[in-house]
Amino acid sequence: MIMQESLWLQQQPLFQNATLQQDISCDVCIIGGGMSGIQTAWKLAKAGIRVVLVEAKPAIGLGITGYSTGKITSQHGAKLYTVPLDKAKIYYNANEVAITSFIEKLPTDLYQEVTSYIYSTTEAGDQKLQQEIACYEQLSIPFFTTKETELPFPVTSAVGISKQYQCDPVAILRYSTQQAVSAGAEIYTNSRATKVYADKIELENGCHVTFQKLFVCTHFPIAAMQKLRVMQLEIYRSYLTASPVLDLMKGQYLSVDDSSRTIRTALYNEKPYLLYGGREHRAGTVSNVQPYYDSLTEELRKHFDISQPAFSWSAQDVQTPTQLPFIEQIADRIFIATGYDKWGLSNSLVASELLLHYATEQPHPAAATFQNIGDFSSWTKALQSVGFIGLSFVEGYLAKPNAPICTHLGCKTTWNKAEDTWDCPCHGSRFSADGQVIEGPAVEPLKLDSSQ
Repeated sequence: MIMQESLWLQQQPLFQNATLQQDISCDVCIIGGGMSGIQTAWKLAKAGIRVVLVEAKPAIGLGITGYSTGKITSQHGAKLYTVPLDKAKIYYNANEVAITSFIEKLPTDLYQEVTSYIYSTTEAGDQKLQQEIACYEQLSIPFFTTKETELPFPVTSAVGISKQYQCDPVAILRYSTQQAVSAGAEIYTNSRATKVYADKIELENGCHVTFQKLFVCTHFPIAAMQKLRVMQLEIYRSYLTASPVLDLMKGQYLSVDDSSRTIRTALYNEKPYLLYGGREHRAGTVSNVQPYYDSLTEELRKHFDISQPAFSWSAQDVQTPTQLPFIEQIADRIFIATGYDKWGLSNSLVASELLLHYATEQPHPAAATFQNIGDFSSWTKALQSVGFIGLSFVEGYLAKPNAPICTHLGCKTTWNKAEDTWDCPCHGSRFSADGQVIEGPAVEPLKLDSSQ
């Protein structure tokens, strides 16, 4: 079994607070203590809004943020050319503005300025790069091209953007949490929300938080049944390693080839480490993920002369049919922020800006871009996702009749023997070997019998 040991979770104490033990009321309730939730809480508290944030895990940082690559960049792979040009412009600018504003508020020791690169090693990847370059030119995005990189293998082409950033995401989250609390935000850990009503949420222990507005900032929103968002979100899992090396890189890299790889360096205990990862697949569909780790290890040996990574872990990313996040109102008083794909840090900053405007009922020029208005192409992809979920549901009951049933919407889970977890292929919920929720949207533990 592979232990999920994120490099970021080795170095510092995490923010913990008491479990919410009584009914309370607030202006805005936030579910989820990841980067989106914490940044939003910070902004709302500074604006004088009474905000209560509840986080299911025992500490802030144990969710998706703690398993990310720690890149804060507006260069999101070869994404811009895949969306309409007007939306691509708004999406890029929203990320640039949010990142710049955030970096200005941070102590300089919490981030490093780097050049961000997307690169290709194949003809197919090079074609994507050329389309992305054409989009950069149309949007007047400053960039440069090169074939000379710090990578220990040749590339057919690379596109760089200067003045981008990288960080230890858990350190950033800890600092932001402290700032939010200092500004007046009430943050409760080990407080899992299990039910959402029109004007309140219910926690696992039966306590309630009554709200004027609810912001659901969990990875896969607990309120996603509204407007059928549950049928439009796809969850993918990818893998990351960290290994000691001699020097830090000046850039951070992402390949746009069909089998993408992410590469950067970071300091751990004052020593340089290489972060290397990739190997994406639909969450919950693989019963043995060991080959995914093995292939990354083999590439480390081949390209970097590293025999075995010091840390290995995996993470999930939510994708939408529009290729852009959903940051929108889905019911009276209820808003969601999700679908960041692999760009959770920067998109979380954008989400916090939009949610602040929703909280204060002020218009935002980028709001429409992050709403699922539902054009034909996005609904076509959504229908494909519905088909996948339906097939997974039926196949689960035929092929895995004795497997535990996911407590979210009843799909059969898959035993992941490499990571010792029960994984749901329908919506990405994950459970420990004894059935406890590791990752939502499920909020209730599995019911296991003695044969499992």
